[in-house]
Amino acid sequence: MITGFLLSFLGSMIAEGALPGLIAAGVLAVAWQAVFRTVGMLLDMTTPWTMRLLERFSPGRLLVAAEAADVVACTVALVLVSVLSLDVGAVLIGYLLVAAVLPLVIDIAEELYIAQIVTRDERAAVRFNTVISSSSATVGFVIAQPLGAFMAEVSVPLLLAANLVLSTVAIIARTRADRLVPTVPTVEAPAKSARRPRPSPARTASWIRGNLALGATSPFISGLLSFIGGLYGTYLVLWLAGTTDLWLASAAAGLAAFGIGRVVGPLWSPWLASRIGAARGAALQAGAQTLTLLLGIATVLADRHLSGYALAVPALLVIALLGGTGAGARTLYLAVRQSRLSGRDLSRAIGVGRSLAAFGTLTGVWLGLLLHVDTDPIPGLTLAVCASALLTAFMRGSDRPVAA
Repeated sequence: MITGFLLSFLGSMIAEGALPGLIAAGVLAVAWQAVFRTVGMLLDMTTPWTMRLLERFSPGRLLVAAEAADVVACTVALVLVSVLSLDVGAVLIGYLLVAAVLPLVIDIAEELYIAQIVTRDERAAVRFNTVISSSSATVGFVIAQPLGAFMAEVSVPLLLAANLVLSTVAIIARTRADRLVPTVPTVEAPAKSARRPRPSPARTASWIRGNLALGATSPFISGLLSFIGGLYGTYLVLWLAGTTDLWLASAAAGLAAFGIGRVVGPLWSPWLASRIGAARGAALQAGAQTLTLLLGIATVLADRHLSGYALAVPALLVIALLGGTGAGARTLYLAVRQSRLSGRDLSRAIGVGRSLAAFGTLTGVWLGLLLHVDTDPIPGLTLAVCASALLTAFMRGSDRPVAA
């Protein structure tokens, strides 16, 4: 299962890494990066409705079907470029837009798959999510995206062929995993269709209370984590780069520090979960994130008196810690959700959680832009501290298991 995931993720991230490579080469306009990310976030916001369809199918078979769809799309793109000699930029954009729905399906199916195979074992869920989170960060940040950017400049057909091979091998791994550990539909039969009441303030308030009552499995946790990450995102890296004369080197170091944090952060999650439980561990990681954001504010204020290496070291440390604490909190939160919920409760929590995460990311990214975090991080980091403190307080007070 994990092998299939990593092969699939590697192929997808290589393809996505081609986008900035072609932008840097002048083949595509910069706007395509924003368009592609916006499409992905908008698709994620449809998760509650997508879940109503996907919950009726076996997660294992869904993963195989998604890989097969990617193979078909990639094959068509490869033929258009290699045989018909169509414009590589247009074909790649078309392929990425067509394949943009696949990460949504794969992520949903992966979480439903893990929830079934851990059978309410919190520690097993933590172990699975730790391996997936750290290994995907390594594959995505360290290997796939730089490789995709390089391959895009060398040969787009070669890039598509590599993705095709990886997806094909992923199908074999997914099929074998599904045979070894068969899965069943999360919801055996679709709910009876009924006329839905019209939205009203009372129903909205009831919906909010219901999701808050889920406690440590509440989808609002996912939304707030994404909002906080969107606020500082790459903006802190751009701010650090702007404080030095070595812009490219500083930006590369900042991205590397964030990637290392994403890899290392979840690794101590199993130890933390075994000592104090996954829910309290997630709250502890959220608290560490709050303290790191405060450290970030102190570092920015120190910019008035420090420069060069003296500023870069604490700034890179802050960026790495933010990547690590955010990834660690999310890893443990997912484990709690997968081990405490099942059936329709799980599918609804995943659907709403992914939708709120997409909304939180878009909101955070645009607020970060409006607050000019890339030139003056103080306002954005202050808002992030408030949101992180609120999240920490909620998680600390709601770590009781939800009744099945």
